[in-house]
Amino acid sequence: RIRTFLAAMWPTFFMRVSPASRKALSGSPYENERSEATSPGRSAPARRLELNDAQYAQFVTRLKVLHQVRRQNTRLHNQILQELRRLSQSATPDEAALRARIKALDEQDMHAADELRRAYAMVDEILDARQQARFRLFEDRMERQKLELLMRARNRAGRANTPPRR
Repeated sequence: RIRTFLAAMWPTFFMRVSPASRKALSGSPYENERSEATSPGRSAPARRLELNDAQYAQFVTRLKVLHQVRRQNTRLHNQILQELRRLSQSATPDEAALRARIKALDEQDMHAADELRRAYAMVDEILDARQQARFRLFEDRMERQKLELLMRARNRAGRANTPPRR
């Protein structure tokens, strides 16, 4: 569930942030990066990568393909995991079926890695080395921010569910 949620939420970091949300996000160690994401015009990655007009159109298209590859492969991975969970919870698990699903999961993971590599190569074709490095760093920063937001939400939910101390 968390992987699906993360895969679905990752693209939202490329969206512009409203003034109300910007105020709520203040005080974070990533405040400077977030202020870049809220300025008018192009998306944060486009500004961060310093893309020209020709690169921008191709970048957006290829970035969407990259996200689609991630979502599709995450969905397939989770689907096989659900099947494994169902099979393994049986009173008398079918050894052959379990082995077949484990093999399918391994094959899916290898296929996903190949597809992801190809999608990154498509993005990299239009970027120079500096832009490629910045893109990878931007993705890493977005991943950390996503995890930070999830941890904050988890902590808030935990505090909401615990009775007040006396």
